[in-house]
Amino acid sequence: MSAPPADGPPFCPSCGYNLRADQPIERGPWRLLPDEARFHGVRVALVGAETIILYTLAAAAPRAVTHEVLANRSSGSSSMASTKTRVARIRDKLGDQCPIESEYGIGYRWAGD
Repeated sequence: MSAPPADGPPFCPSCGYNLRADQPIERGPWRLLPDEARFHGVRVALVGAETIILYTLAAAAPRAVTHEVLANRSSGSSSMASTKTRVARIRDKLGDQCPIESEYGIGYRWAGD
């Protein structure tokens, strides 16, 4: 699930991130791929859509990414509710280590650096 749906946009309309360029990202103690997240070298127990959201936010940092773009990237939908649910699950799983910050009226941004 590393590639966005074929009918999805190739670039994020809010931040310009190339949604089709899935290279490894290292941000502080984080190493991210669309299908894997590691914190200090230890794999983090996230499911596919959650990992894609974390990866997308890290790739777009420091810019915020809209709910719609994150939903499209992680599931092919544009549901703001599904994005909020997934981000809540990520925050529950990562606790104090969660690098996601809410950006009121926009979506979310990477705050892990």
